[in-house]
Amino acid sequence: MAEKANISITFLSNIERGTKWPYPDTLVRIAKALKIEEFELFRKNKFKIDDKATLIDRLVNDIAVSVNNSIENTYCRYRKNKI
Repeated sequence: MAEKANISITFLSNIERGTKWPYPDTLVRIAKALKIEEFELFRKNKFKIDDKATLIDRLVNDIAVSVNNSIENTYCRYRKNKI
């Protein structure tokens, strides 16, 4: 998700934990990465029960993409060092 929002994983983690506060344009990018409207980031009840399946699908997809990117990057670095 951090990659989609063009922010570091550390910064995203800090936002989630409430130790850092993003600029409005960063919030816009986060909302776009989540495929939600910006105001939904501030709702108390962020997800309705019938939205849980969609949320889980998004999280699984984001995790899969992140893992695949990490594996691909590691493999590319390995090949580069072997040549």
